[in-house]
Amino acid sequence: MGYGFLEWKNPPHYTALSGYEWIDDYLNAGEIQKEILFMREKKSEVRKVQASKRDMVARFKSSWEAYEQKRIAYLAKILRETNSGSRDPFSRLLHVTSRNPQWERVCTNVAWSDVKAAIDLIFAERTGETLTDAEREKRITELDQLIDELKGQLKESSPAGYFKIVRGEIAEDYRQTFITHWRHVQGQCNAPCGPHGVAISKSPPEEQDAYSRLGISSAISKNIGAKSPLPESQFEEIPRTWGM
Repeated sequence: MGYGFLEWKNPPHYTALSGYEWIDDYLNAGEIQKEILFMREKKSEVRKVQASKRDMVARFKSSWEAYEQKRIAYLAKILRETNSGSRDPFSRLLHVTSRNPQWERVCTNVAWSDVKAAIDLIFAERTGETLTDAEREKRITELDQLIDELKGQLKESSPAGYFKIVRGEIAEDYRQTFITHWRHVQGQCNAPCGPHGVAISKSPPEEQDAYSRLGISSAISKNIGAKSPLPESQFEEIPRTWGM
């Protein structure tokens, strides 16, 4: 058994939303958002697929060559600034730069043959899917196009009147605020209730339909101490007895 009845609740934006004509668009928008999330997850998966060996070698070779050019140029800069008249200029060079972290830019010298051997080892041990750069770009472009189409559909299912806009950004979806309130009220109650905390059987037909379609019943409290819904609206007219 519960402990008494709920207190009367005042749902946010109830006057604007009590017709429940927004439910079709709201539910459709929810499905579209799920599709967009799925497409973004697919994009993430595509990005993680191993590059083809040919493209990987080409990319690393180009990067390695650029690195080597920068390394030699930086070494030339250091030698130019070092006293070349020293009898042992290289020892002097090491002494001057030993405490300089940038010296690593010169000393870290990885041979291209080592890089290529490492890539060979990666592909010798790999049996899964690989993608060329062109294939990866094509798949991502196709997914981006699908996401853009879904965003267009989402906009159609999201009439501006249901949103609070602050500095050009959506700050609140009134429908979501209302549903969150209703679920919170239902979560305090041991039987189906409307957004005011009144038994759902007392709600108008469109509200009872909304209760079902929005899945509010999943929030019914299982707590033994949960309260019961109000048996009637506090604004419901009570028949008067003659003489009273």
